[in-house]
Amino acid sequence: MCRCCARVLTCDTLPRTCLIAVTLAVAAGCSNSSREGFLHTFDPCAAAVAPETAAADELDAVSAGIALWNGAAKLQLALDGDAPPEWPRIPLRFQDAAGGFHGLYDDEHVIVFINRRLDPAYRPVVIAHELGHTFGLVHIAPEARTSLMNAGNLDVTPTAEDVAALFAIWGTCERRAVRTSRPAFPR
Repeated sequence: MCRCCARVLTCDTLPRTCLIAVTLAVAAGCSNSSREGFLHTFDPCAAAVAPETAAADELDAVSAGIALWNGAAKLQLALDGDAPPEWPRIPLRFQDAAGGFHGLYDDEHVIVFINRRLDPAYRPVVIAHELGHTFGLVHIAPEARTSLMNAGNLDVTPTAEDVAALFAIWGTCERRAVRTSRPAFPR
């Protein structure tokens, strides 16, 4: 039962605005993404990450997570204050959650959640992983390949295959005019 909304937690009835429920549902094996993709995605060549009320060490982790993608794929991601005003903002919130919960991209409400209790050393990779979801990347089974997008990943940074998957969706930043949105997959 969710403390936020008093609903029974199943994968079908998951109240997506309740982080406590999301944490429990993820621990139970539920996921908010499906084979059809995400409701909302962001162009990695023209997006800014907008942390909500983050402490200095949390902002450093967001910058480091952005740097992982920018370095691996030559993207142009930026923090909110460093980006042109017309770029869409990816909301990101640090919030206390259970220890086994790292992060979540809620594509229905268009916000990234990062567990504030997560060891700060792991935050940049978790942020980069969740940003991958905002770009439309899905989880990769560890037995398929090592990937930033492996569920529960805490140490693998974006690989060449992750970059190729990103470019398969969006193209490279150097070879195209920047788009600011991508149609959602049909549901």
